[in-house]
Amino acid sequence: MLLEARLRAFIAVAEEGSFVGAAQRLHLSQPAVSKHIAALERDGLMQYFDVVVHPEQVDLAKTPSPRMWKRALEETGVQANRAVHVGNRIDNDIRPAKQARLHTIWLLRGEAPPSPTVEQLAEADAIVTTFSGVPNALVAISSSSISATA
Repeated sequence: MLLEARLRAFIAVAEEGSFVGAAQRLHLSQPAVSKHIAALERDGLMQYFDVVVHPEQVDLAKTPSPRMWKRALEETGVQANRAVHVGNRIDNDIRPAKQARLHTIWLLRGEAPPSPTVEQLAEADAIVTTFSGVPNALVAISSSSISATA
C-alpha cells in the first residue's frame, strides 16, 4: 500500500505539474508529497521513469490525447507496440493510449466506474484492481503479443 501511495504521489506531481498541485489533489501536505517522491528516489524506483509527459506539454489543457503518448514514445525512442500504459480512466487513459497504439492496463479503482460494461472491459488489453496485478498483466500482454506475431 505504501508503494501505491508513492506512485499516486508521483503520478499526481506529473499530472499537476507541481508538488503543491499534487498535494491539493491528494489532500496531503506538500512535504508529505515530497517525502513520497524522495522515497521513490531513495528506493531506486525513479530510474524506471525515463519520461513524464502531461497534457499541458502538448498544448492540451488537461485532457489527454494520443499526441501525449506519441510524444512520450518519441522522447524515449520506444515503439508503441513495446509500450504499456496503466490508467484508471477509460476516457482519459485507456482510449487515447490505445489510439496511440500502446498496450493498456485498466486499473479498476479511483475514477474507474464501479460497474464497467462488458464493452468497456473489452477496450483494455488487461484489467487489474491493484498495482500488484500489473506484473501478471504485463506477462499476459507480452505472451499475447508474441503469439500474435508468430
